[in-house]
Amino acid sequence: MRRGLLFVAVSLLFLPLSAQAKEYYYGLMLGSNTYKESGAKISVGAVGGKLGYRHNGWLSAEVHGSLGGGGGANAVDYDLSWLTGAYVKLSWSAVKDGRIQLYALAGVSAAEMEFTRPTDISTTTVSAPSILVGVDLFANRDHGIFLQMGRYLDGKLSGSRYTLNGISLGYIRNF
Repeated sequence: MRRGLLFVAVSLLFLPLSAQAKEYYYGLMLGSNTYKESGAKISVGAVGGKLGYRHNGWLSAEVHGSLGGGGGANAVDYDLSWLTGAYVKLSWSAVKDGRIQLYALAGVSAAEMEFTRPTDISTTTVSAPSILVGVDLFANRDHGIFLQMGRYLDGKLSGSRYTLNGISLGYIRNF
């Protein structure tokens, strides 16, 4: 999985060099992430940001980073220390003026999670392929809001299947 993260990171670095200078953007977001494991579902709040480069009208690259909160279920306390990812973004303009952009993100996410049980505390760092979908709604050329949701992680921890899904609402700014 580290090779996957390295490949996406290198691709993101070279993407701006392969195009005429286009447009960078950033976003600030608030969201909720839901950790599901057999018999347990824990939702935690998150605050984060993203930085992206728009190569053309339909292709972009983004990196995300967020800090999460904690919650508990079935005598287990769960804390999402951090969540980060690198993605390729494919967009489609739903209207001619480009103010409504539907998009899909595909890439790799990584997270550090801490589990506190009555008998022990364990911290683990995991990474996995990710897919998200969303919509950008622009008030003008430079300012807008976005809503996105998707699956950040899907795998096995201690022999149990788990997923980490998220939904975020945020502000986006082109510069």
